Amino acid sequence: MKNLSSKTYHPKSAQSGFTLIETLTAVTILSFSIVSLLVVTSQGVANANLAKNKFIATYLSSESVEILRNMRDSRGWIEFLVEIEPCDITQNLNGCIVDSSSLTSSSDKWVVVPCDETGCPYAFNEEKTVFFRSIKIESLQGGDEIKVISEVWWNQGNVRKNVLMGENLFNWQ
Repeated sequence: MKNLSSKTYHPKSAQSGFTLIETLTAVTILSFSIVSLLVVTSQGVANANLAKNKFIATYLSSESVEILRNMRDSRGWIEFLVEIEPCDITQNLNGCIVDSSSLTSSSDKWVVVPCDETGCPYAFNEEKTVFFRSIKIESLQGGDEIKVISEVWWNQGNVRKNVLMGENLFNWQ
């Protein structure tokens, strides 16, 4: 007599392969991983672009303060005060905004183009850039000291970013 109980039938499909649920779970995990990598990469690129623009804006803001310091040192205090006028900084208690298009830069590539309703834009090789600058000058201590505040701003997406730099210049001569 044969032992029939020793042989049991196991269908092949129940023993091997993936089910539909396992496959969908694997595809979902893979999709989340890829999307996460893309988000992190795009944020890294945006942060690098912000850092680049902030670095350039800091340089341009510092440049405007250096231009005014050079004007003071090369012309003398009285002639310097006359040259930075359109307003009398000794009479205007809130300071005045200097037309930065009238300032000359030592750089041969960055120039300031004439101001319009949006501000005084920077240009590179005669093309406007994303940067704008204003220079505010306030009189301090009876005319022997002025405070220079240079602001450079740009739009990063829909957000306005800016760099402010201030320095006091003295009648030291």
